[in-house]
Amino acid sequence: MKGNVAALPCDPAVWRNLCADGEDLARHARAHIESLLHASRLR
Repeated sequence: MKGNVAALPCDPAVWRNLCADGEDLARHARAHIESLLHASRLR
């Protein structure tokens, strides 16, 4: 799983392009982190 985390875009400009709305950005990031935590728990 760690390799996948490293592949995430870390540049804020990339995230701004993906989600122009700050709330959408926060919601997307939270959902992604929760999915990563869930996947790591299954291992």
